[in-house]
Amino acid sequence: MKAKMFVAVLFATSFSFAEESTVTQAAPFYPLHVGDQWEFRGFLSKAMKDTVMPNGKTYMMILHSDTILGATRYERTDSNKVFRFNPVTMKEELWFDFNKEPGDTVNVIPQLDDTISIRFEGMMMDTVIGRVRNLWCFSEMHSSYILHQEDILITDSLGIVFYGDLLGILGFADSQGFLLTGAIIDGKLLRKSYPSIYLPLQPGNWWTLNGMGGSTFSVAKDTLMPNGKIYANLIEGYSSEYLRQEKNYVFRYVGDGQEEVEMDFSAPAGQVYEIAFWSSSNYDDPKYTVIRQSSGISSDVVFSQSREVYSYGVDFRPTIDDEMIYTYADSIGLIEISNYMGSSKVSEANVNGKHYSLTSVELRQNIQPKDFSLLQNYPNPFNPTTIICYRLPEKAHVTLKIYDVLGQEIATLVDGVKEAGNQQELWNAMDVAGGIYFYRLHAGRFTESRKMVLLK
Repeated sequence: MKAKMFVAVLFATSFSFAEESTVTQAAPFYPLHVGDQWEFRGFLSKAMKDTVMPNGKTYMMILHSDTILGATRYERTDSNKVFRFNPVTMKEELWFDFNKEPGDTVNVIPQLDDTISIRFEGMMMDTVIGRVRNLWCFSEMHSSYILHQEDILITDSLGIVFYGDLLGILGFADSQGFLLTGAIIDGKLLRKSYPSIYLPLQPGNWWTLNGMGGSTFSVAKDTLMPNGKIYANLIEGYSSEYLRQEKNYVFRYVGDGQEEVEMDFSAPAGQVYEIAFWSSSNYDDPKYTVIRQSSGISSDVVFSQSREVYSYGVDFRPTIDDEMIYTYADSIGLIEISNYMGSSKVSEANVNGKHYSLTSVELRQNIQPKDFSLLQNYPNPFNPTTIICYRLPEKAHVTLKIYDVLGQEIATLVDGVKEAGNQQELWNAMDVAGGIYFYRLHAGRFTESRKMVLLK
């Protein structure tokens, strides 16, 4: 049995987790808690919400950042078995049965253009994440693929930890596998130890960024949330969010006792480490999905000193293609926000009682704009406020108006003379219905329009 051939090498090299964790499982062998997530090499899976399907049974909705395991999966456990609901065939399918004997066929699953055969290959024990766990190996054969087999490795209390060609891990074939690199199970972090970034979130800290309109971020106070955890209240203009750091992770409170991973300092460059719906109350109709992806840790000169810096991107899919990139410096905090139109960089900060500011030479980078331009609003989609930034190379009479899809004027944000420089305006759409809107800038002979989405 090839599972026995590779397990020792696989876990000796890839699962040398630094700390022991005790995990409470929702069902034998296969955890399915809301908020559980599994980070694989290249993509992320996350348990989003219990969902009642047309057959009257409740399944955990699992969202994937990659389609290798399907964009969305619905799973439930019962009597040491794992069932999936197929929304295409509208049928329940048995995928994993931990009661089977080695070599037994678990199920033959007919699909629209394929037939999947699931077989149990065998079981063993090995040390994973600090303690001995049971390991089950299943194989997945597709009638549409000739001489091709995918292997699925499942560990006790963690779930799937590998999907692909097991022998490829040892170099006997080209590896097509996806290996688990970290997880959050029942609120507990399970990850290798990596260098981290310290994010200063003490009340009284603030950061001023110049460019793309400019803005100041400040920490107001620590706040105890209903989930029993304390978050720092980070304020920027009319916007407010709640963050906390635990080891290599920075979590953002999203309401209803739930939190999302805003930053994962240990995620390698290119790794998707968080997926979430824009609205936590709209799980069953995920029109917009937030994808957070690491750009990794590097070094840069910040306030005349070389420091470790971490960058990550936030992308709204499928309709919004304007990714925002955020960069943080170790022990300093936020230093840059950018997109394809430009960036805002830190010019001054007060961190833990120490004041930082750029030198006159460094400030020359924030020069007066050379051209008129209208930038994409942020955030987008939004509810109910958003910021619109624009650039003026010279003093000009400016009008900035909002229109609906029928061309009817909804609001006038600016109608007057503005000085040259980077400008920004806030639109509060509290009393406006959700939908697609357009904003149009007239400045001298310059005219430009952009689209934005209000979610309600």
